[in-house]
Amino acid sequence: MESIKVWVLTGVLATGFSVILFAARIIATRFGAKMDILISSVERLTMVTTQQAEQIKNLYNREEVNKSRLNDHSVRIRNLESKQASCRNFNAHGTI
Repeated sequence: MESIKVWVLTGVLATGFSVILFAARIIATRFGAKMDILISSVERLTMVTTQQAEQIKNLYNREEVNKSRLNDHSVRIRNLESKQASCRNFNAHGTI
């Protein structure tokens, strides 16, 4: 009688332990799937962030080039206006 109780108790404990292990496996599998999704999202976000950083860098470079061009045009226009004013003064007074 005592040995039957031990066998029944052992069977119940083994079954309970199996159920706990099965539940832990399911939870671990779901957690792993969620982690895979999270990792892929972080990888995509990193890629997009890197691309945007490159785009921002290129925009700053373009801005510098455009500023340089505008400054060059500004100098040219100032020189032309100065020459034009000199011509007007010469034409008006006959001397420079």
